[in-house]
Parts: sequence; structure tokens; C-alpha cells
Amino acid sequence: MANTPYSNLNLSDLSVIAFVSASSGCIMGDVANELSSPLSTATTVVDRLVRKGLVERWRSEEDRRTVRLRLTPLGQQLQDQITTAKRASCERILEFLNSDERDVYIHLMEQIAEKTQSLRRDAKIR
Repeated sequence: MANTPYSNLNLSDLSVIAFVSASSGCIMGDVANELSSPLSTATTVVDRLVRKGLVERWRSEEDRRTVRLRLTPLGQQLQDQITTAKRASCERILEFLNSDERDVYIHLMEQIAEKTQSLRRDAKIR
């Protein structure tokens, strides 16, 4: 993303883009939970992404009071580019490992992902 119009996106911006991509139709409270931040902070991040044309708000047909979020085509294109770059980076790292080391690495990464999900669920319950 260096030397692109989006090189000035910060970690919160990228986190929200990834979250909205995975959770299209989410509401602002979901974004605040994902960022572990107050609703006002999540709103500030989403407002910035709306101004950049990466995220859009829309009203739910089931409940017109509910405002939902989704990526714009430009936002989805950016998320696809990020995913492709991450995948390429992971593949380059794995090239340095032999088959047994890759299996151990993948197993450990799966455990980390599982524990992280568990911690997030626990944090949301509190």
C-alpha cells in the first residue's frame, strides 16, 4: 500500500476495513467491540473511511432505525489487495521452513488464532 492514496491508513482503519469485509451488515457497536474502544472512537474511524469512499452506511430494511456498514467496491478492492499481500508474505516466510517446521508453525498459528478468538469472546461477555 506504500505510495498509494491509501498509504495514510492507520491500524484502526485497516482493522475496521477487515472487520467490515468479514462482517458486512455489522452495526457501529460491533465495530466498537472489535476495536475494544468507545462508540465515539469507532464512529470517528468509520466517518474517516466513509469520507475516503471505502465504507458506506445503509439502513436496514428490517428496522429502518438501524444503520449498517459495508465496504464500497473500492473498499473491497483494497481489502482484496491487502489479503493478497498478506498471503504472499506468509508464503515467503513458509519457504524458509522445511515440511516438519511448516506443520509445527501452522499448528501453533491455529492455536494462537483459537485462543485469540476465545479471549475476544470472553471480553465481549464482560
